[in-house]
Amino acid sequence: DLPRWVDADHQAQPDRMMARAKSSETALSNLEDKVTCVHYLCEGQATPDHVLRRIETLFSDKSATGSIRLSSVHKAKGLEADRVWIARPEILPAPWARLDWEKAQERNLQYVAYTRAKHSLALVPGPKDKTSDE
Repeated sequence: DLPRWVDADHQAQPDRMMARAKSSETALSNLEDKVTCVHYLCEGQATPDHVLRRIETLFSDKSATGSIRLSSVHKAKGLEADRVWIARPEILPAPWARLDWEKAQERNLQYVAYTRAKHSLALVPGPKDKTSDE
């Protein structure tokens, strides 16, 4: 039921969030990311306890052999790994950046993202826009 509840609440949120946010595109993008994350976390899980265990396993600070770290670029600053995958590199730098200082910050974040790998870097593009002719 969690994904359905999130979807219902999500449909009511954009207007409230955009009214409060300095950058409505950023707020809406963040909300979309959170809704998508909840859907993925619930996928294939039978109970709320299963979802909680999945979250605890994925986001544990304990490093296990063969584990992966999911992180925003901000949280990856100062960290390195042998192999790094960047999901949706096409949104770096963020398209919402309009002012010169915002564009500069986004280019800096892109640099941080691309320099976390010690040995290999993989760029994993997002899904193609279903409405495009490509």
